[in-house]
Amino acid sequence: MKLTETQIAWLAGLFDGEGNVYSDYRPSKSTGALLVITIAMTHKVTIDKVQQLWPGKIYKREPKSDKHKVVWIWKLHKSSEGVQFLETLWPYLVTKSDQANWGIRLGSKASYQGKVIGVTDRAERCYMKEQLRILNKRGG
Repeated sequence: MKLTETQIAWLAGLFDGEGNVYSDYRPSKSTGALLVITIAMTHKVTIDKVQQLWPGKIYKREPKSDKHKVVWIWKLHKSSEGVQFLETLWPYLVTKSDQANWGIRLGSKASYQGKVIGVTDRAERCYMKEQLRILNKRGG
């Protein structure tokens, strides 16, 4: 399904506010850091709409107490899918544009599909992961 500009802009706005770009670092695996994209919120209808526009996986996180609501998480696990998602939304991103840039760089490096990577590539992925961590910690 080809998205309209309006749908892309809507996704970008939602992602800017509720999305996250991070690296799932697996030192025991040969691929090292992998790109992960999520949108998390308590409104299931909105998560279902995201899934309709851009298929990923939906997870349900149960509340930790009665004071909290169920959180629905839409997630892209494959780096190649994450790169395509970020590149599509990038022209409309404001808040998450820096994370998207680092995510695209990381995801483009994370396409070895199980092959052992060299020390230089592993170090570069760790650096990109750290840049994403810093940006996410700062809340930008």
